[in-house]
Amino acid sequence: MNKQTIITGIKVSDQMKKAKNILNQQILPREEMYQERKKNGLLSKL
Repeated sequence: MNKQTIITGIKVSDQMKKAKNILNQQILPREEMYQERKKNGLLSKL
């Protein structure tokens, strides 16, 4: 899989690294903040 490329010419392994970084640095911390706000009843009511 390391030698595969997509249409843009970026290696799949490079895309996987970037996706993992985004997951760990942005998505998971936001999810933790959301769960904390939900537990404390601080979510906005629509």
